[in-house]
Amino acid sequence: PIPSMSSLRRCAPQRPYKERGQLASRRGLGALEKRRDVALRTRDRQEKERQLKGLRERARNRNPDEFYFAMVNSQVNKDGYTVYEKKVDLTDELARLIHTQDLQYVQTQRQIERKKIERLQHALHIVQEDQVEPSTQTTPKHTVFVDDTEALATFDPAEHFNTVPELVGRSYNRPTREQLATKPVKQPSSATTTKLAKKRDQLLQELNARREREQMLAKAENTLQLNQALKGRDSYSVVDRSEDGTPVYKWKQVRKK
Repeated sequence: PIPSMSSLRRCAPQRPYKERGQLASRRGLGALEKRRDVALRTRDRQEKERQLKGLRERARNRNPDEFYFAMVNSQVNKDGYTVYEKKVDLTDELARLIHTQDLQYVQTQRQIERKKIERLQHALHIVQEDQVEPSTQTTPKHTVFVDDTEALATFDPAEHFNTVPELVGRSYNRPTREQLATKPVKQPSSATTTKLAKKRDQLLQELNARREREQMLAKAENTLQLNQALKGRDSYSVVDRSEDGTPVYKWKQVRKK
């Protein structure tokens, strides 16, 4: 079949479409606006005009005597309608219940953090004293019972555990003297030591972060308990503040009988 003239026109090479760019002397004014920019701006303006037209149509067709539920909680002033949110008055029992639920949630989260801290301490085995609080530091102990005070005075841990004095402080991987004499002690490579040190630093960093979060939850728990205790008090005053900023309250003496 003989191709049509339109098909031949499409097969022929066509001149590429080019647009004039911004002049070098006007480069500081920004890019030269193209037809696609004009079309985009025009479509945006037309869309906004359609929205405004619809709003004006709704305003013209609105019945001024029609009732809306928003009128119940609104007030008419010189500027128009001002809607006020209806405040729900909580009773003392309901407010105390809400604070109790918050307190239980904080206590649960604090208990979870404590469990995570214990697992991290177990993974680290020995935690440096400068990175652990004295109140929560847990050092592994090994209790040995002896017969009398004389045996206690002459007690030698290395002789009792049958190991060298350098390995007495270990709570794990503590070989005996026979094992040290028959089997050579393999020292870890530098790559393994570096990897273990990096892993230990990560665990210590996570442990410190967990401790800070546990302290924050403890402070929040104390605050909620204090607020819950203040719910049933009529008159009190702040007389002092503790080191962490927690207020110290003083109640008025009330004669019971």
